[in-house]
Amino acid sequence: MGEGISHPSFRDTRRPPDHDFRRATTHRLADWPVLALIAARHTKARRLDRRTVAALYARAIDADRRAMESRGRACAEAALAAYPSR
Repeated sequence: MGEGISHPSFRDTRRPPDHDFRRATTHRLADWPVLALIAARHTKARRLDRRTVAALYARAIDADRRAMESRGRACAEAALAAYPSR
């Protein structure tokens, strides 16, 4: 990862982006409303690791994708790029 990513927040080294999948971290569902909706169908967890985030975004339905704001869409794209579904 890293090469070829065009999202501006990945190029800003002063502050890690909200959706940085290059390092181990957990993601709070309260920060990602559409991800929280997707997760509610599959888990009761309130915090998710980066692989789980990617797996849940891979299960998103069309209504979820339409409901995503640009920040959520960028997070989903970063997660799926870091951990493509098989």
